[in-house]
Amino acid sequence: MEKAFENNDYNAWKNLMNGRGRVTQVVNANNFSQFAKAHELAEQGKIAEANKIREEMGLGLNGGNKNGMGSHQYSR
Repeated sequence: MEKAFENNDYNAWKNLMNGRGRVTQVVNANNFSQFAKAHELAEQGKIAEANKIREEMGLGLNGGNKNGMGSHQYSR
């Protein structure tokens, strides 16, 4: 999964996610780079910035906690 983010590889991410979760309905080839950027920011501890990108994409934090560590369905 980390390689998919690092390489900005939407297809690899999509295959790994295998249709799991609402995120796979929102993230697409056109906006994956923004999603990957949000992931990177969150890993750097820049949670507010990451959440802003996620919210702009329509990935509100419903169901996740507000510190960027929501219930991800993938492992690193």
